[in-house]
Amino acid sequence: MRRLVPVLTLAILAPLLTEVIFGSTPISTPYPFVFILYLFWYGGGALIIREIARRKGFIRWPQILILGAAFALTEDGLVLQDLFVPKLFGIDMSYGRALGVNWGYGEFMVLHHAVISIAIPILLAELIFYSQQSEPWLGNWGLGLIVSLFLLTGLGLFVIWVSINAGSGYHSQLLTSLIAASVIAGLIALAFALRFRNISAQAEQAHNIPNLWVLRAAGFLTALLIYAITAFAGTVIPVPAPIAMLAIGLIVLGAWSVIQRWSRMKLYWNDSHRLALSSGVVIAVAIYGLAKMLQAGSTIDVIGIVILSTAMLALLIFLAKGTDARSGEEL
Repeated sequence: MRRLVPVLTLAILAPLLTEVIFGSTPISTPYPFVFILYLFWYGGGALIIREIARRKGFIRWPQILILGAAFALTEDGLVLQDLFVPKLFGIDMSYGRALGVNWGYGEFMVLHHAVISIAIPILLAELIFYSQQSEPWLGNWGLGLIVSLFLLTGLGLFVIWVSINAGSGYHSQLLTSLIAASVIAGLIALAFALRFRNISAQAEQAHNIPNLWVLRAAGFLTALLIYAITAFAGTVIPVPAPIAMLAIGLIVLGAWSVIQRWSRMKLYWNDSHRLALSSGVVIAVAIYGLAKMLQAGSTIDVIGIVILSTAMLALLIFLAKGTDARSGEEL
């Protein structure tokens, strides 16, 4: 029971953030069984990556994000193959599409799943169960069960999506699947090969980490800007897809460089800072999801996402009080 509750919490947090609060799956969906699949797929993916990270002590948050990117490509490149279909649920994917690949869509989904499906749920679950933060939560049998459920769910989703894609005129291609698998393998190898060193205490003194509210605002504005470019580029904002993709890439590269610099300052960078950044991103996700439900969802969907987003905000405030108390920071 001591480990079961954290496992279930992470398994719920991952699909809750990436599918429900984000607005991809409305609460009133006519296929409620998908929520069970989400537990095994998103929850399973997050649990597997966290277990690898905590068993291998050298794997830090940058590697977790890289493994999250590998998860994204597994979902959209191998299982659902949304990276390659010319139409997705009747929506034309020509914007950002070249050589049979939906590059613009792929860029966004890799970022989304790495951060929202994997990294942030792991962070939140570990802060909820702070005393077990650095421990593995699964034994060998438990890990084997989670991996098995994850693979079986992936196989089931693949079979379902092959049928859906065939109905829209797209048939799975062996070559694209092999290319996707090769990239996934490369990302996993990269995550295990990377090593990071801490900045010396003397060097740290020359750099200041921003106030927690600045970090919250930075996470919120960065995520909101990426969502705005993704939602409006090519329609409201008439820019070529490569320009929109380049803009998102530069935003991510800049954010990665700054955060990586801060996070190597072990004397100062802690859970309060990680949570502050993540909180801003989660709030942006909730606003984006609410906007989607207001546009296309039912009244029940809007009320549901407001309730869930409010509960998530309450959780973030509760965790902030705990992490700030431990680190001596102010909320």
